[in-house]
Amino acid sequence: MNQSKLRPALIGGAALGVASSIPVLNLANCACCALVIGGGVLASYFYTKDAPPAPAPAYGDALLLGALTGVFGALISTMLSIPMTLLTSSMGVWEGIADALREADLPPEALELIDSLGSGGFALGALLIGLVFNLVIYSIFAGIGAMIGAAIFNKKPAAA
Repeated sequence: MNQSKLRPALIGGAALGVASSIPVLNLANCACCALVIGGGVLASYFYTKDAPPAPAPAYGDALLLGALTGVFGALISTMLSIPMTLLTSSMGVWEGIADALREADLPPEALELIDSLGSGGFALGALLIGLVFNLVIYSIFAGIGAMIGAAIFNKKPAAA
């Protein structure tokens, strides 16, 4: 991995991970993952800020930068959601979900799995499912954002 992509990806990923974890601000992601795209644009800005002028944006580099930004953002967002998951677990939220699932018309194997997990297992499962989902979605949309940023921030070489 090109070392010059790591710092911008960390900055963009941290920004989108923190913004996606703030309770009211995270609703902006309902608008086509706006915060995630913004994290990709931010990473692209920092990447192209010191880059030499180029005749055309490097969309391949931007896509890779955005995917890396999405991975960092998903990891940071998941780490920041751990306290809320622990809090809801201690309040019995996950037990209520398990009770509702037990009352549903589920196969016996699924009911055995629910009983074997307990509330801690449900909380851990929710974190892991959220992480996997965010890794995929954040990488895709941050890649789109980084390509948009590459098109916006690309510096054209001076005319000869």
